[in-house]
Amino acid sequence: MFSVIKMIGRILTIGLLTTAGAQAGSVDWGDECDIELLVDVTVSKNSLLLDHSDYAMVEITRDSQLFVRGREVTLDDEQRGLLARFDADLRQTLPGVVELVSEGLELGLTAVAEVFYGITSKAPPPELQAALDNLARDVRSQTSAGNGNFYYSADFESSLETTMEKLEPVIEESVKAAVGDIVYSVGAAIENEDMGFFDGIEAFSTRMTNMGEQVERQVSERARDLEERSARICRDVERLYDNQEDLIDEVPELEDYRVFSI
Repeated sequence: MFSVIKMIGRILTIGLLTTAGAQAGSVDWGDECDIELLVDVTVSKNSLLLDHSDYAMVEITRDSQLFVRGREVTLDDEQRGLLARFDADLRQTLPGVVELVSEGLELGLTAVAEVFYGITSKAPPPELQAALDNLARDVRSQTSAGNGNFYYSADFESSLETTMEKLEPVIEESVKAAVGDIVYSVGAAIENEDMGFFDGIEAFSTRMTNMGEQVERQVSERARDLEERSARICRDVERLYDNQEDLIDEVPELEDYRVFSI
């Protein structure tokens, strides 16, 4: 599930690497984490619903009752304690994942827009803006959090990967076109003798360098913060996985209903 974070990092990297001197590629976006979410997770005040693809629903209530396919599983005190721990940890950890994805997306899209504005002094072109809006809609449709409720789709990762594959060339071509327009303008100025050849090259290089440094200053601190938080959440999810395995050892009815795989 943390390849989602790495994909958000790719947006930031694409935007910054089009500028001179940017080092966004050095950010480690969850490379140490390789845990997959297997189910759609819906959390409300009173229950935790784990929806498997074969329509098998597992429900954990706030008073530590367990229902598998609508039938209550009788638990002893030890089993109930393990279930309560898993429920509490899941409620605490997954909203942080949703928040991290949302903030990473915002930062990545901001970087792309800032790069484009720094090059052209204009907003992104319609085709690029439409692609960015589509990515934001995709994230919102498969993750949400608020008022003590949240939702995270097991299909989010594959859906985001598909959207990213479509978005990356649009970003790259838009930025290349913008840089090409500037090069053309510099060339025209040189041809019209408004500036010398070397002055034109130096002006272009300085503009790109300054723009890259400005965008990097704006996003690098937040990027480092997101990187650190992703590492912490990864450790939390690894602990959740261990708790899941402890729970399944004591409640074999959950053997076929894992939430995470590794």
